[in-house]
Amino acid sequence: GTMVHIFSLMETQWGLYLRLWQILHGCGLMIAVFFILQVLLHESHRKDNNRFLTGFRKFSQPTRNLETDLSRVYEERRLLYTVENRWDTTKNG
Repeated sequence: GTMVHIFSLMETQWGLYLRLWQILHGCGLMIAVFFILQVLLHESHRKDNNRFLTGFRKFSQPTRNLETDLSRVYEERRLLYTVENRWDTTKNG
């Protein structure tokens, strides 16, 4: 209630931020893709370019199931372990 009034009062600046946040929140998938691309770019500096390019091509291919493709990329980057641990702790707790 109060927050809505504050946002409507400061529509000129905060309203834009709120709308931008809503757009970004709706495009969570885009952010995930951007994050993975950033990880791939970071990996390219550390490892040989051949491995990076094959991973990038594998990722940029159009897929039927995006979730499995994303998890495959995570697994290749060894980030799946921490994600699974996080889910396990929430389940057990």
